[in-house]
Amino acid sequence: MEGGLEPERIILDPILMPLKFMQEQAKHVLEAIGQCMILSDPPPHISVGLSNLASKATERGLILRTFLVMAIGQGLDAAICDVMDDELIAAIATAELIINKEIYSDSYVRAFQARRGL
Repeated sequence: MEGGLEPERIILDPILMPLKFMQEQAKHVLEAIGQCMILSDPPPHISVGLSNLASKATERGLILRTFLVMAIGQGLDAAICDVMDDELIAAIATAELIINKEIYSDSYVRAFQARRGL
C-alpha cells in the first residue's frame, strides 16, 4: 500500500502441494487463509490452483470439492479449477449459500451457474 497498490488489487496465491505426498500442507494452507482474514484489514483476496492438490490421487474429484468448500469457509475468493465439473460447481454454490454469500432458492445451483455463464 505504501507503494500505491490498492488493497483490493492484492491477491495471495498459496501453492498447494499434492496431498498424496505432503498431506499436512493442505491443513496449513487452510489455517493460513483463515489467519489472513482475521489479521489483515482489509483482508487480501486469496486464490489457489486447485488441481495441484489432487495430483496422482485416485479420489481426485472428491478431494478437490472437499478442500475447495473448506477453503471457501476460511475466506477463499477464487480458484483455478475445472468449471465443467458440475459437482464442483454445485459444491461451490452450496458453500457460498451456507456462508450467506448467496440467497437461498430451490434452484440456487442453476441460478449460480446462470449468473456465472456456466
